[in-house]
Amino acid sequence: TAALARMVDGSYVFVRSFPLPGAFDRATAVGNDLVFLLNTAASRGVVAQLGKDGAFTIRHDISGFSPAFTHVVGTPNGGLFLYHAPTGAAATAQVSAAGSYQYVESPAGLTTGWTHVVAAGDELLFYRKSDGLLACGHMSGGRFVFTRNLHGHYPGWTHLVGAADGSVMFYGADSG
Repeated sequence: TAALARMVDGSYVFVRSFPLPGAFDRATAVGNDLVFLLNTAASRGVVAQLGKDGAFTIRHDISGFSPAFTHVVGTPNGGLFLYHAPTGAAATAQVSAAGSYQYVESPAGLTTGWTHVVAAGDELLFYRKSDGLLACGHMSGGRFVFTRNLHGHYPGWTHLVGAADGSVMFYGADSG
């Protein structure tokens, strides 16, 4: 079961709850009114549109996701980045405004062990909690473009949140 709510003028408005067409363990917004849901065990993903009236409409049903991606990140321009932390395997896709899904590539050579991957606008930030290593890149036309590694940051952050304007907030639950 899922629920849809809207934020309107600073207020929370519950719209409705509804059954999902299966179980999903990864989810991200992709584009304006679209979400991507992934069931890693079944290697199945869906792109769905969230209507202002509460409608949940599947626009694309995709099978064959491998490996079981640990991170799924969407960007405002419809870019979709999937990453598997144990192996560094990744895949990218582009989702159109109408909800069609197009696989683009499987970028090679990514570092293993990233604990967080967040979108900040169309930029992607990678973070490894154990040593504070950061890396950044961006999505362009569904392709991932690596920019650089950044050293000298603090290890131990437990939460990262990216905003559409490119800002990223780091938070440590252990330190407050």
